[in-house]
Amino acid sequence: MTEHHWKRPEVMRGRSPKLNTPCGTLYLTLNEDGGILREVRINMGKSGSCIGIMFPTIALFISVMLQSNMSREKIKKTLLKQFDGNCGQVIWQEGERFSSCIDWIITKILEEMANRGEIEL
Repeated sequence: MTEHHWKRPEVMRGRSPKLNTPCGTLYLTLNEDGGILREVRINMGKSGSCIGIMFPTIALFISVMLQSNMSREKIKKTLLKQFDGNCGQVIWQEGERFSSCIDWIITKILEEMANRGEIEL
């Protein structure tokens, strides 16, 4: 099987929405290359904490999917299926209700992809 290797440019354009959660402040960075979402970074929690390790790991896995030959539709279905759940920490952001900070993260990633015309929501 031949792998397609995307080469990260020196500089990428992106944005970093912030979310205040019951567990702390979360920063989601969404970076693009050529108008396509290619990289996700998630920072939350103290360095060395479980949350501080888990969120960057989740972001890395999502970034690998975004940089692969996987169809955007399959990425959408995978994210929606894998991260469907409620941790019991309801979050309100700009009048919108989210069942968890993961719910907010996945929603923002999918909205970003939809805004770029990569998927339909």
